Amino acid sequence: MATRRTFVKNAVTALALSGLADSVGADEHSVTHSNLLPVIQLGKLRVTRLILGGNPFSGNSHQSGKLSNEMLDYYTTAKIKETLEEAYRCGVNAFLGRADKHIMRVLNEYWDEGGSLKIWIAQTAPEYASMRKNIDQAVDFGASAVYIQGNQTDAAFVEGRRRQLIEWLEYIKSKNVVAGIASHRTDNLPVAQKEDFPVDFYMQCFYNLNVHENQYLPEDRDAAIACIQTLEKPVIGYKILAAGRNEPEAAFRFAFSHIRAKDAVCVGMFPKYRPDEIRQDAEWTRKSLTG
Repeated sequence: MATRRTFVKNAVTALALSGLADSVGADEHSVTHSNLLPVIQLGKLRVTRLILGGNPFSGNSHQSGKLSNEMLDYYTTAKIKETLEEAYRCGVNAFLGRADKHIMRVLNEYWDEGGSLKIWIAQTAPEYASMRKNIDQAVDFGASAVYIQGNQTDAAFVEGRRRQLIEWLEYIKSKNVVAGIASHRTDNLPVAQKEDFPVDFYMQCFYNLNVHENQYLPEDRDAAIACIQTLEKPVIGYKILAAGRNEPEAAFRFAFSHIRAKDAVCVGMFPKYRPDEIRQDAEWTRKSLTG
């Protein structure tokens, strides 16, 4: 029986044979086009330095219950698929979203219909009782990479379960996909590096939400940047807009002027009030990277 991962691999291979694959470092997931944003290397993947985030698709506004409900109302299955395709047209080649039944079902439908954005960086879903089963399902549904969700990472550090994190990462690697680990704190990822966790990339939140919940403090952002500078592997910075609290263009300029050339950012997009938001975010990324 063909799995979602088999479908994605075959679809990308067909595009590669037609001359549409990235000519530099292309692999089975790295499809590009003439409008592609600048890319970085995450293990065997080449992903754009702007990655589409999935929090709005799942109604996670990190602002208020009212806004979260607006996101759920706005992001029907059809609208999510439309957003994925628009992001691809604007030069984004990767999506970062939860490995839950909702997102996997939408991606399944999107790819069955020939959706262009093929790279899914799957975030583990804490509500699953078995981490391994969650990883298995993500890979079966076409994930190109899987990373340990930030709250799961942070809890494991607090509870002295770092060995469990390593075992989960080893399991991801055994599935032949790219492996990563996220944190909301700035003291965990340097330890992961020192202890040689088997990762291809890190994800660092720009705000220390496990300490300052719902407080997006400038000093936390500065600490996140300092943390990123110490990490040898590529880093995806997230919540660079402070969940919509920061002025967007300035936030993009700040992020790209403080992370390294091998790093990327993940940004959730909610065009209900800014209909041109996806194109604008892509343009701000280009401008920030070219000066």
